[in-house]
Amino acid sequence: MINPSKIYGKIKELAKDSLEQYLDSEGNTMVYHNTPKFSDLEVFSLAITAKCLQIHSECLLWSKIKKVIGTSPRPMSPHKV
Repeated sequence: MINPSKIYGKIKELAKDSLEQYLDSEGNTMVYHNTPKFSDLEVFSLAITAKCLQIHSECLLWSKIKKVIGTSPRPMSPHKV
């Protein structure tokens, strides 16, 4: 069985190592006035994970991730504004 959480973790680590010269300590490429719910690194990793799993729907991606790890990668829901 494919484990989206493990794929996400591996991609995040690879991206962090590859892009460390472009990212700050929080994983963002630039300074934001308001703290974002997800860092640029997390958004990038989720996008690549979706492509690897051939997921074309954001809702389907979240449902697969929530099934495996129980929550989103951060405690906040991605749909809250």
